[in-house]
Amino acid sequence: MYVQGALDLLHSLRIPVIPWAQALATPFDLAIAASQTGDLNKLTCPLLMLPHGAGPGKAVAAPPDGRVPTPAAQFRKRDVPAVTVVIPHENQARYFVPDATDVELLVAGDPVMDRLRASERFRENYRHAMGVADGQRLVVVSSTWGATSLISTQPELVLQLLAELPFDEYRLAAILHPNIWIGHGAWQIRTWLRRALEAGLILVPPRDAWRPAVVASDLVVTDHGSVGFYGAALGRPILLASFADDELLADSPIAGLAETSPRLQSGRRSLRAQIAAAIDDFDPEANLVLADLLFSRPGQSLQITQEAIYRLIELPLPKTQARVLAVGVPAVESMPVMAHMAYTESVANVDGSWSFLTERYPVTTPARAGGGG
Repeated sequence: MYVQGALDLLHSLRIPVIPWAQALATPFDLAIAASQTGDLNKLTCPLLMLPHGAGPGKAVAAPPDGRVPTPAAQFRKRDVPAVTVVIPHENQARYFVPDATDVELLVAGDPVMDRLRASERFRENYRHAMGVADGQRLVVVSSTWGATSLISTQPELVLQLLAELPFDEYRLAAILHPNIWIGHGAWQIRTWLRRALEAGLILVPPRDAWRPAVVASDLVVTDHGSVGFYGAALGRPILLASFADDELLADSPIAGLAETSPRLQSGRRSLRAQIAAAIDDFDPEANLVLADLLFSRPGQSLQITQEAIYRLIELPLPKTQARVLAVGVPAVESMPVMAHMAYTESVANVDGSWSFLTERYPVTTPARAGGGG
């Protein structure tokens, strides 16, 4: 099913797809992959291997023995490395075994991180496009895929947050890993999230909109996926709702989020109080230190990668250099909330007068739990 999802994406971008047998038989000058799996050793041309996500974080992202698949030597005619492995930071070289002639490690930074940083100046534009009003806080809930992901371990969390966060003070957005969309389908996802959508959830589509959503956020509630780390690297507060420590490389910066970020405590304290504390008590310094351990060469990633590609295909560089562009304004999915339940609380002022505080919650959420926090 995941292969079909990749094909659908390529077709939507109008990229031609050829059979694997034809790819092996065609004398290409370069192949580019973002995964070490598959029959890459059968290629008959040099290979450029790009990172998958925010660098090696999950154990499956690094080769078990440090060795990457190498195209067959007898078919390679040019004097370039068989494999060029692009890594975001020098520290990640320890996960790979370089070779004097066949495998080259290239430290190139991270193009996604570069674009996120370039997009910060448009943060208010993204928030406006997502329907976030002035004075509201945007909480982004991000889930990777698999049995230990946030959406698998806490499927009701989104609805619970909508039930506890006052509608006029907070907006909630959900980012789900593309494999969830591919594996279950858009219809099933919208069915699962129907009540949450009716309560005002902003559903972020699976391809590009996650990036401006993270830039627009005030807090990222996440698991061990890359989206949370990108948020941390941007200086956003992180609240870990699920974190599969045993699936991560123990010495990776992503694993370090477990030490620098608070964990959501279900049932022990109101969600509203935990959300507010995660934002108000946040010190970005520790997460920014982790980012410096994962992303080097800031602002240079596209240029370094471009130079490597032209070197591997043995062509002169074009006169125009690669540009780091801000991400586009997100197109997201949300529904108007048709009805609210209002709660009013009277407060005695020091001068003897009274004030009244009214908070609204969507009626499609469960009964308000945990009070005002």
